[in-house]
Amino acid sequence: MNKIYINYFQSLLFTFLIACSLNDSKAQTTVQIGSGTETPSATLYSPVYRSSASSSIGYVRSDILFTQAELSAAGIHAGDVISSLQFNKVNEANFLIPANLGIYMGNTTRTSFPASSPWLTWAEILSTHAQVYNNTAFNLPYTAGWVTFNVTPFTYTGGSLEIATDLAMQSGTTGATGPFQWEYTAGIPSNLICAGTAGTFGPSNLNATTAANKYRPNIKITFTGSTMPVKLTRISANKVSGDVLLSWETASEANFSHYEIERSADAYHFAKAGIVNAQPQFGNNKTYSFTDVNVLNATSLVNGSLYYRLKMVDKDGRFEYSKIVSVKPSIEMTEVVTTYPNPFTDAVYIKMNLLKTSKVILTITDAAGRVIRSKKLTLAQGESIVSFLQLDNLQMGTFILSASVNGKISTVKIMR
Repeated sequence: MNKIYINYFQSLLFTFLIACSLNDSKAQTTVQIGSGTETPSATLYSPVYRSSASSSIGYVRSDILFTQAELSAAGIHAGDVISSLQFNKVNEANFLIPANLGIYMGNTTRTSFPASSPWLTWAEILSTHAQVYNNTAFNLPYTAGWVTFNVTPFTYTGGSLEIATDLAMQSGTTGATGPFQWEYTAGIPSNLICAGTAGTFGPSNLNATTAANKYRPNIKITFTGSTMPVKLTRISANKVSGDVLLSWETASEANFSHYEIERSADAYHFAKAGIVNAQPQFGNNKTYSFTDVNVLNATSLVNGSLYYRLKMVDKDGRFEYSKIVSVKPSIEMTEVVTTYPNPFTDAVYIKMNLLKTSKVILTITDAAGRVIRSKKLTLAQGESIVSFLQLDNLQMGTFILSASVNGKISTVKIMR
């Protein structure tokens, strides 16, 4: 009898834990993108534009873009459902007469807006967006603070997220107490926001163009997270000669398909470097690895580093990204400077293997630090051999050959 009660209690406990887990997986989360506290001198185009109480502009359209890297860093992944947006108005102001406001959202492959003509048209923007908010009697709270826009639930499917706004003053060019000043973060590229303002820029003029503008506002996004059947506990990238060894561990996997390894030279644009299938055996604490072969020799690095992330894909096609990890060669050469012959008689040859075309300074100094010979040259990516000839007049002894590659120095002892 006691055993029956114990089993019944265990069953109830198990059901309770599962229910809690399901509730937690569907809990709403609010995250912020943009941490700066800068205040514009006049206004921002998005989300609601007004430059002054007496502004002559009565119609404004804008579109702002958040990159996949920004969303992933904030914890928003493919499959998450967005339910509200917030923007921080830092001054006291509102409409005297309500306005028409529409908000549109889109999953797109754009990573920026055009920085020069030809600009995007409103028709091009609408082609990738869905309307998630419509208010024909819209007004802002007069007080400063975060303004919430509850939107029709929108599923983020990966890539960039764009949020477009369509504002029309019902009274034309009048009807506000002052400018609307939205908090923003300095340093955000200006090609992540585009806007257009004109008296003829109305609903029937879909070919009116937008242009890149200066400030993208900070945003808070509330979403319901999708539950991925994998929990990543560690990921690292390490240099092994000219290769990169990527390794990671998981605490749990269920109904999981595979990992796609993505590589980038700028931490912004990623491409698939390989695939590792999920291990079929049951159990937790699995370890994986992937070797990106000879990539440090073959890849032209923008800033001396390579960046990696995992695209983790389940059997239902849902996916999310890991954090980004990087690997940086210790010097701009894939190996220490090699000299031959050593000891030398009348000439020294230096071999190096450069990751990219580089400015090189080769110097021979004696034991007292006096410069014996020096060369400045530019060497192409790949293997190069440089010579110091006619050294037969040097006394016997030990010398130091140093190679400075883009300001990074490697040294080796040579003897005559």
